[in-house]
Amino acid sequence: MKRIRFDAAQVWREIEDWLLPRLQASLSERVVYSHLLRHTRLEGRSRLRCSITWLAVSTGLSLGAARRAVRGLAEKGALRILSRSNATGHLLCLRLPAEIPDCQKRATRKCHLRPRGGRFPTAGTPPRSHPPPRTRPLLLLPPPGAPSLAGAGPRLSACRD
Repeated sequence: MKRIRFDAAQVWREIEDWLLPRLQASLSERVVYSHLLRHTRLEGRSRLRCSITWLAVSTGLSLGAARRAVRGLAEKGALRILSRSNATGHLLCLRLPAEIPDCQKRATRKCHLRPRGGRFPTAGTPPRSHPPPRTRPLLLLPPPGAPSLAGAGPRLSACRD
């Protein structure tokens, strides 16, 4: 198999700054992706045959969390499951950020952030009026060194009668 060369620092920047936030990867998916990256691309391979048990033990995740992370990465396109077997393990192909088709489409969009209402205002529509901000009543405290108000409680209750 031919070894693949790439700039590891640049790929790591793309993964942390661009790929994982766009995929909205969970913490376990991030851990599994980083671990598989270390055992595949950093060693010059594109595929890895491993079991879910090995992946769970080596990443410190439970079996269920590791399985969900692998399935989640496969659904998001960051990982391809080429074959599944209980006897020989899973054959996984890890994709780098430039190889993920969904992220390539998202990168070409001009703006992926929308305001809270969901739409940008068009050129003829008046801006929406916002309700006035809610304010809380202020609790006024006496300045330091002023006489204490500790005795004011009973006098106030006596005045109410």
